[in-house]
Amino acid sequence: FYWFYTENNPKDLYQKFMIVFATFYVFTHIHPQYFLWITPLIIIDLVKSNFKYILLVLVILVSYIFSILFFEASLNVNLFAPVFPNLYVQPTLWEILKIKIDLNLMRSWVQTIFTAAFLVLIYINQKNQNSSKT
Repeated sequence: FYWFYTENNPKDLYQKFMIVFATFYVFTHIHPQYFLWITPLIIIDLVKSNFKYILLVLVILVSYIFSILFFEASLNVNLFAPVFPNLYVQPTLWEILKIKIDLNLMRSWVQTIFTAAFLVLIYINQKNQNSSKT
């Protein structure tokens, strides 16, 4: 932490943490809840860049939403089950829509898009940090 703080401007410290989290997401199999760790950093980066990378952030957000929909029911419909107990026995979203889908394949596709978007995010931030040093 000290190296991060003394090496660069403290105002850009959030980028260092965002790159570490994004690298974690790229190289590991993550649970969708882990996305909450990086969300504030992505928002700060988006605002500081004057929404220059809004398309990239939208790709990340959409792939995150789909990863929740393709994950187990406890992350989508069953979140509201304590309030509405009937949801425990409700069919999944895909059963309601009568869509036969291979959830593992779709989860893999969404994770690939999510990972690719984070790789681009890491590249952009590294490029911006290197150009600001010179």
